[in-house]
Amino acid sequence: MRHSWSLQCCPQLFVLPEDQGELKAGTLVCAGVAVPLEDGAEKISDEGFGGLWDSSLDFYYSTDGGRSWEYLSTIAEGGENGRNIMGYDPVWEPYFVYYEGNLICYYSDETDPAHSQKLVYKMTKDGGKTWSAPVDVVAMDNANARPGMPVVTQLQNGKWMLVYETVGMTSPIKAGIKIADDPYNWNPTDAGTTLPGINNTYGGSPYVYTLKDGTIVAGTGSLSEVFVNAEKDGSGDWTAKETGAPAGYNRCFIQLSTGEFLISGTEGDGFATQNNKIYVKRVWAAELPYVDVEKDDWFYDAVYYNYFAGTMTGLDPTHFGPDQSLARAQFAVILYRMNDTPEVEYEAIFPDVEEEVWYTDAVLWAADTGVVTGYTDTGKFGPSDLINREQMAVMMYRYANYKGYESDAPADISGYKDAGKVSAFAEEAMEWAVGNGIISGKDEGTVLDPQGNATRAECATIIMRFIEKFEK
Repeated sequence: MRHSWSLQCCPQLFVLPEDQGELKAGTLVCAGVAVPLEDGAEKISDEGFGGLWDSSLDFYYSTDGGRSWEYLSTIAEGGENGRNIMGYDPVWEPYFVYYEGNLICYYSDETDPAHSQKLVYKMTKDGGKTWSAPVDVVAMDNANARPGMPVVTQLQNGKWMLVYETVGMTSPIKAGIKIADDPYNWNPTDAGTTLPGINNTYGGSPYVYTLKDGTIVAGTGSLSEVFVNAEKDGSGDWTAKETGAPAGYNRCFIQLSTGEFLISGTEGDGFATQNNKIYVKRVWAAELPYVDVEKDDWFYDAVYYNYFAGTMTGLDPTHFGPDQSLARAQFAVILYRMNDTPEVEYEAIFPDVEEEVWYTDAVLWAADTGVVTGYTDTGKFGPSDLINREQMAVMMYRYANYKGYESDAPADISGYKDAGKVSAFAEEAMEWAVGNGIISGKDEGTVLDPQGNATRAECATIIMRFIEKFEK
């Protein structure tokens, strides 16, 4: 089924984080402004804007990474005039958030006669089949106010921050900022605060993003710079940070798994010109907090990778402990995080794994999936026992099989000086690990050191290689 209209502008992409309705986790969804497909449409469009008669926010989904799309529903329809142009009752500028099983779509709404424009949201619980009634987010007493272009992010403390452009509310236009305890209740008549400007340049088309370490970054379409808040709850001052990226309408932010901060958007003035360029720019990399990891260390990239991927944390906020050995429970936790920490019901599988310990869920999950087993002679898991390199290879091999990853051919490891020291139970896993580039030899590639305790730096390297090999 396909709506007879065509998406014209304001696209918003989102990946479902979990199953909802008939849509599975990982489904790509899109909302945008739809307009009629009709003969001679250019005759009823407004030159420079392309405002066609009638508008709606339509909801599509893709199960093949965006190669094909299916229309599912209409989120909202334009008003009595309904044209996709300012002042003619459109609905536009959608933005998705997912929370507590709800897919929330914020958008700009001109259909209320009491407001030139206001911000609202609708929700769906059934995978986009049906949508709730609209709820006001910013709806000012000033009937000429046109709050628009909502973007929402969750803060480290669990609260939520909204940015929007203050058209008709401030002169010049600025980026409004509001903070709420949840994404549902925004006190709509409260305009909140505003983002600062630089040399009296402010601008609309705002965006806000929370980095993995909790840092809040916001910006507008009129400035190359972005602003970083001094406090992770959004209560601090905003400090400008140069990006080297051009100013432009509809800029978006995202942090890559490498920790780098990426800006994408159009380059050019406004949205009506025909010479805009879409650009993507890696801007700056976040810094590691560890005092014991230097940029010229052989393991720096691996520690950096794991820190921003959320797979390995430090011994404390400022120490990673690269040379320290790793315990079996710690490695189980790393694999558990790689699998998005699913819920686990406690069962006394191992006599030395008690309920409600920091590693309990990880070990039980790993045992249930066949990634780990206990010692055959005692039935214990040995959570505090140090893990050696061949045990790590075995766990990674089992994890790859559990996930169903296709692997390269195993390697012949007989050429390593200590190949004979590889335990019989670990031979197949070690051949797989070497063959797939997960484990490499030590001492200039001459030994495997299968019985040697794995350090945290070695573990970070192995995890990075595994993710790059199988999960990219």
